[in-house]
Formats: sequence, C-alpha cells, structure tokens
Amino acid sequence: MIQTEGEEMFPVNRVREIFTAAMSCEDAGSRNELLERECDGNKVLLETVESLLLESTKAGSFLEQPAVEDPTRGLNNTSDLGAGEGLGDKIGPYLLQELVGEGGGGRVYKAEQQQPVQRIVALKILKLGMDTRSVIRRFEAERQALAVMDHPHIARVLDAGASPDGRPYFVMDFVEGTSITKYCKAERCSVRARITVMLKVCRAVEHAHQKGIIHRDLKPSNILIVEGDGEPIPKVIDFGVAKAVDSLGADISVTVHDTVVGTPAYMSPEQAFHDKVDIDTRSDVYSLGVLLYELLTGYTPLGADRMRKMGIDEIRQALREAEPYRPSLRLRHSRVEDRERIGSERSSTIARIEAEIRGDLDWIVMKALERERSRRYGGANELAADLDRYMRRLPVLASPPRAADRIGKFLRRHRTSVVASVALLLILIGGVVISARQALRATLAEQEAREAQRETSIAYERALRDREEALRSESMARLHEYVADINVGYHAVEDGHMAKALSLLERQLESDPSGELRGFEWRYLASLCLGAPHRTLSRQAGPVRTLSFSGDGSLLAVGTRESVQVWDLEAEEPQASVAGPASAVAFLRGDEEFVVANRSGVVVHDVESGEVRRELVGQIGGGAVALSPSQRLLATSGGGGVTLWDTESWQSVRQFPNVSGPLAFSSNEEVLATGSPEGIVLWGMGKGRRTVLEDSAVPLRGLFPGGRRILFSPGGKFVVAPHVEKSELGIFYLGIWDVDSGQELGFLPSSPADEGHSGMITSLAADWGAQIIASSSWDHSVRLWDLESRRLLRSLHGHRGEVWATALSPEGSLVASGSKDGEVKVWPVAGPAEAAVLEGQWKPLGFTRDSRYVGALNRKGGLAIINLNTREVVHQVKVDSSNERYSRFVAAMAGDLVSLAEAMPEGKVRLRDLDQGQIVAEFESGSSRVDQIVMAPDARTMVTVGWRDDLAWWDLDDLAEPIMRIVGRQAIFSADGRTLATVERGGGSVIWDSVTRTERLRI
Repeated sequence: MIQTEGEEMFPVNRVREIFTAAMSCEDAGSRNELLERECDGNKVLLETVESLLLESTKAGSFLEQPAVEDPTRGLNNTSDLGAGEGLGDKIGPYLLQELVGEGGGGRVYKAEQQQPVQRIVALKILKLGMDTRSVIRRFEAERQALAVMDHPHIARVLDAGASPDGRPYFVMDFVEGTSITKYCKAERCSVRARITVMLKVCRAVEHAHQKGIIHRDLKPSNILIVEGDGEPIPKVIDFGVAKAVDSLGADISVTVHDTVVGTPAYMSPEQAFHDKVDIDTRSDVYSLGVLLYELLTGYTPLGADRMRKMGIDEIRQALREAEPYRPSLRLRHSRVEDRERIGSERSSTIARIEAEIRGDLDWIVMKALERERSRRYGGANELAADLDRYMRRLPVLASPPRAADRIGKFLRRHRTSVVASVALLLILIGGVVISARQALRATLAEQEAREAQRETSIAYERALRDREEALRSESMARLHEYVADINVGYHAVEDGHMAKALSLLERQLESDPSGELRGFEWRYLASLCLGAPHRTLSRQAGPVRTLSFSGDGSLLAVGTRESVQVWDLEAEEPQASVAGPASAVAFLRGDEEFVVANRSGVVVHDVESGEVRRELVGQIGGGAVALSPSQRLLATSGGGGVTLWDTESWQSVRQFPNVSGPLAFSSNEEVLATGSPEGIVLWGMGKGRRTVLEDSAVPLRGLFPGGRRILFSPGGKFVVAPHVEKSELGIFYLGIWDVDSGQELGFLPSSPADEGHSGMITSLAADWGAQIIASSSWDHSVRLWDLESRRLLRSLHGHRGEVWATALSPEGSLVASGSKDGEVKVWPVAGPAEAAVLEGQWKPLGFTRDSRYVGALNRKGGLAIINLNTREVVHQVKVDSSNERYSRFVAAMAGDLVSLAEAMPEGKVRLRDLDQGQIVAEFESGSSRVDQIVMAPDARTMVTVGWRDDLAWWDLDDLAEPIMRIVGRQAIFSADGRTLATVERGGGSVIWDSVTRTERLRI
C-alpha cells in the first residue's frame, strides 16, 4: 500500500496499472484523458501517478543499453536533471550532431564517428541524474540484448563506453527511415509486396528468438523501413522492454516486476495477464499478427484508438473476450469514405484486395492472433514459413477453426448466459412435452389425413419422374442419332459422297433448329462438304455430260442430255441455249461459233443467237469432237470413223476408218489420238503413221466415250489417259504413254503420298500449255495435277453427286466441273496462298504503309527490315541491351519503319532516324529498367513501361517531362494512332483518347 501525508491509502497494484497504461499512450492528450478517467476526481491519486511519470517514466526506450562492465561503478544515486552534453560536444570519438530521440532515462543523438573510420551513427547515453540502479540495469539489459544479435534487419551495436562524467553510452547503426505502415502507405505497396516486407520482419524476430530475446513491444514505430537497391529493408529497433528466455551470461530482462509492458493495441493477452502466465516467443507472434492485420486492412484487430482510451481492466477484458473480424470481413465492413483510400494505398480496389486476402491470408492472420497461445504459430519462423507458402501458392498450415472449437470459445466466453439459456431451454422442453401429450390425440387424427395426402403426392411425383425420364430418353435418343449421323457423314466425306453427308447434316438442321446439339463437328463437316471457294451456276435440268471454255475464258458451254447452254461467267447467266442432247462441245476460232456432237450428228451454232450455222454431212452418231491448237482443223467421230474438217472451208480433208472418240491433237498438230477396239491409236498427220498404245484398250471402256478424254503433253512426247481399274493402292489413276514407242511410262499420281481418285475417272481437261491437268471422278471430286512433276496440286470437293465432266480455261486460271445431279461449279485453279516463314526467332515490330516491308528484332539484338516478297534483309542495325548483366532487347518502330526507339541500361531510351542513320534523342525514362516500348504509328508519341509497372506517356517533340505517368503493365496503340489501351497491375484495362489524352473507358 502507498500512504500519503493525508493518511489516504492506495493499493500498489492500482497505482501500477494506471502508471503502466499512461506510459503506453502515444501523446500527451490521450495520456491526460486516461488519467482523468482512471483517477475519477481523486486528486491525491492523480498527483501520485503524475509524480511517478515525472521521475521514473521509460517513455521512448529507443536503444537504451549500458556500456560498462559494472553498471553502478562511479555513479551517484542522486539525480541531477541537467542536460550534461550539447550538440557539437564529443563523447569519445563521436561528435554529437542532432538530438533525434529522448525518453525518461536517456537521449539518442545522431553523431559522427571521426576515428578510426568516419561514419554516421546513433549514440544513446544515459541522462544526467538518471543513474539509479534500476535505470542502469535496464540500460545494460538493452545493450546486452542487441549485442548478442547479428541480423541485417536488426540495428547493430557498434561500440560502447562511458562519458567523461561516467554515464554509460552505446553506439548503433543510424537508421533513418519511416515506420513500416507509413512506408507501405506512401509507396502504395500491393498486398504481396507487404507480405514480402513482413517475411523479412518475421525472420529478424526469429533471429532474436534464437538468441533468447523476446521483443514484447513490436509495433509499426519500432520497425523502420529504409531503401537499398530499390528494395525496402526493415530494421527492428527498441529492445528496451525485451525479455530473455535463455541465459546470456547475465540477467538481461528489462521487465519491471508486476508491470504490464507493451502497447495495448499490439500486446498479446498473456502480456496483459503476465502475473498469471509466463511470456514466451508466441507473444511476439501475436504482435506480428496484429502488425500483419494492420498492413493488410489499415486497421488493428481491436482498434488502436479505442484501446488507447481504455483503462487496464478494460484492456484486459477486450483481449480476453473481444473477437476481431477476419481481415477480409474487416475490409468489407470498412467505412465508405475509407474504402477508396485503402484500395489506393494498395494499388488496387477494395474488392480485389478483399478477394486476395479471403481464404489463406485470413486464416494465417487469425492463427497468429489466437487468444490461446497454444493454438498460435510456435514462433516467427512458423509464421514466416506459412506466409512463404502462400507467396509460392502452396497449401498453408493455417485453416478455419473447427465447429467444436468455435462452440468451445463461445461457451467459455458466455458461461453465465449459456447456463441461464440451458435452464430456460429445459423449462421450455418440459412445457413442450406436456403440450405434446395433450396434442397427441389430435395429431393421430391429422396423421391419417396427411398419409392420404402423402400417397397423392407420391403418385404425383412418380408421374413427374416418369415424364422426366421420358424426356431424358428422348433427349438421349436424339443425341445418339446425332452422333451416328455425324459419324456416317464423316465417313461419307472421306469416301467422296458429299450428297449423302449433306443430307445427314440437313436432317440434323431440321431436327435441331435451336442448335442445342449441333456443335463444332457439325460445322466442320459442313465446311468439308462446301469444299474450296467456288461459284455455282444455276442447276441444269439433267446430268452434265460435257463442258468447254471459250478462247478468252469468259464463256462456258454446258452440255446435257436436254440442251447446250452458253454461260457468260461474269454475269453468271446464260446468253444462248440450244435444245437437244450433247455428247461433246467446243468453241471455234474467234469464239463466234461452237460445235455440238451427239448421236444425231455434228452441228455448228452461232454463239450469240444459238442458230444453226451448218451441219457436217456424214457425221451420223457423232460422239466426240476435238479442235486443233491452231483451230484450223476439227476432228469429229461418227459414221464408223473419224473425219478431219478444215474450219475455213468446212470441207472434209481426211478420213480415219474404224476408229472413234475420244479425240485429241498434239500441240504441234502432227499427231491425232483416237479410240478404237484395239486401244488408243496415234495417227501421224503427215505420213499416216499408225501407232497403238500398249495396254490402252481398257481406258476406252465406259459409258461416256465423248467425255473421257485423251491429252498430249506440251511437247507432244507423251499421251495421258485414264485407267478404269484400280491400282494396287486401291485408287483410280492416269496412265502416261510415250508417243514414239507407244509404251506406258508412268502414272498419276506417281507418289503414294498423293491422294488419288477413289472412284472411276470420268473426264480430263488441260490448259493450252498442258502443264496443269484436271481430272473428274465418280468420287464427287476434281483433282488438279502438275504434269511435269507428276504431283497432285489440289483436290476440289463440293459436288453432291458424281462429277462427269470438267474443263480448264485456256490460260489455266479457271476449272469448271459438272455433275450427275446437274450442278456446275467454277473454281479458281490457284489455291489460297500459303504463309511464308522467315527462319529464326524474330519479333515483328511493324510494317511499312504499303505492307512490302516488315521490321523485326531477333534474340541477339539484331534489328532488320525485310522485303516480304524476296525475304531479303534490306537494312540492319544493332540494338543495345536494356540490362548490363544479361542480354535483354526492347525496341519499337513507327513512321513507316523510319523511327526506332530502343531501351538502354539504367532506364534510358534512345531515338534513332534510320533513314538519316542518326541518333535523334536520348533521355531518362524515370524507371531503373524499361521492359516495353510502344510507338504511335505517326511516331509522334510513345509509351515506356518500367519493370515496376510504371508507365510513362511521352510527346517526342518535348521529352523534358512525360505527358503523364500511370500505373500499368502493358500498352498498345490502335492502327490509326487515335486510341491507346493500357493494362493495369490488377488486370483491368483503360482506353485513352490519344488526341485529347484523356481517359475514355475503364474495363
């Protein structure tokens, strides 16, 4: 007890509680408010506490440590509160420069060490007159605590000694930084960046624990952040209230017996009840949990402002009973006016931060804040390990509390209320039992009614299930039908039966109009059935038997069993029509007339009107015609032989008896090929030489002697005709014979890799040069062959029926095909252009306006301008690396590939004019490294993106300062340069008007 002069007695514990709470206040205002509330008008008690604060307070115990072997030697026990030293004084080799901190027991100066090395240090010296044994022991304890630790994130002890008047001092690293919370707020650190800093703090605290030191006052002001190499470096300071948990050769505990130490908002529950439970490393884990909670949310778990206004008993009650929100819930319930600020301080939005924290981070923090220390992490290393697992996206140890744990906590916290509630519940249960007995008879009657209703409901539910099952069965049946149709359709396409495949696809289109079943496979098969790009003329009345292009390729004659139509391909409409069947058709010189052969004879018609110009006498039963390359001669079959006609006089010039179609002239008009029972016969036009091609009788068997044609090679050395039997590979093929010897020399296709016809070949066609051959087949396809290389060029699919006729335009640009079902299609001979590949690893930077050149950068820093037509490099320069330690090349081009911007080391950017070969400008980007450069197409503005997501927008006419700086990870200009899109760190996008340089849209 304490007795005053007025004989009033106060419990020592009560005075100690008020004194300790006042020492924890951060400013004089909150301290005065606490004293008035706790003393409650008791003037004597108030004066007692104020005198203790004046004489013995330990406020600001920054780096208090003694430095002499015997802390009490040479010191007086009387207090002289004079300054004792001043700025400019020297203590040992240290020149005092600036007073940076002062507490009740000591002062901290910024000092310059002059020998043996020059450096700036922090010097802490005991105040003059504060040389009591307890103060000296505390000073010595802090020095000993720091001396045993050696960690990059804990301030080091450099020296110790005594001043000329015998006061102890010690020297440490001078840490000129800001508190961890202020630093993270100022730098707008993201959640992951804050956890990275927190990991370093945990490892520093773990080092102290390994040395047997418990800090007991971890809070933002005791963790300072300095920057080194662009990275935040935390420094843990102020071990003034630390406690030793292991022997260090001396008792280094600075705890005053029965006194609560620490800051209320950051202290663990056991610190508030230290007289009942010992303090261990888990107390610091709790403080680290509070600090992590504040870094993530901006608030302490129980509210720092609220706890500063509490008395000791209220603080203990809050630590014992209050249940803090999880961090994510704390953010969700934060005030509206704080939400934007919290998000901005973390370079994100409150919703994204909440989503990032929710889950693993919630439970890591709540495990560190467990009221029962046995449920916390065992030490700072375990907390750091769980945070590291979170950063590496691995499973963490922390998990939500079990239901049993939550119930146990609730029962312990509300024991009285629970007992009362249970008693009330028992009373209610008793009342319910009595009421139930009274209602039993009524219930039995109701049960019978409910049973009948239940049976009705069961029947209704059974009907619903039966209906659902029927619908499900119907749906499965439709699905099975769809799958079967797709499979059959695919095999039909493989076999060339496009009509069958299309009918299956159309059936599914009708049965599934909503497209619920029809997916990619249906659309893929439909594209295969449609085939390569082509034009389709109006469907003919019957099967197409013969086709022929005019000399200029603008007209197409189509012959069927009913008529011959002459189509204008540009207008896609017929300009003349002749009634009657046609087995063969051909345009004559000048494209003014065309000749038609059929079983009745051979007739020449006018192209414009279709009128008959003449009938060739004696050609009864004609089935084939052939026009010589010069169009001077016309060969017709009929009447038991082949007749040659002069197209000027229309007189017969020669007869070939006992032969028939098909017919073909060689390119030099010296040889005529005809059909005969023996096979293909070659006739010399001058000498009358007659040659029969070996094994050529088979190609002439078939239904369409006029449609199955014979072709000569460009020089007239070879003859090409189809075989009607499959090869060993199971395909139909073309034979190639030597004109002189009549021997068969080879086949088309010549390589097993080329796909041949799966159906009989019905007709052949060639351009005037006979370099390209077109073949049609019963397999619904047309194939284009290169005669010189004997390779397949293209396969054309799209006909629903068998293709009976084909024709090539004289210049070889178009191929026409006609099918059994009357379809006529016109295809381009040339297929889609193949992509050109530039060898090597290139990154394209841009194209010239005429798209003839591309600028590209390779992995070795070589920048080339490449001609896209010739693939030749027309200009080449070397780009500097943006990093001195390893090769990293960043560049951009614009202005018709004239302007080049390249990233250089240390965040510099260089601009070059490639036409002039000159460096235009070189400037600092404001970032230590540039990872991306984007130039507007007109090369007037540019964007640089730094490695820390700092994006700068530049006007290339004024590089003194950027137009604006924003947070962004990527940027791109539109093709016209009027729009800029940037991607933010969190994944959102911003659309900018690059003319007005204002934000247009945020996504």
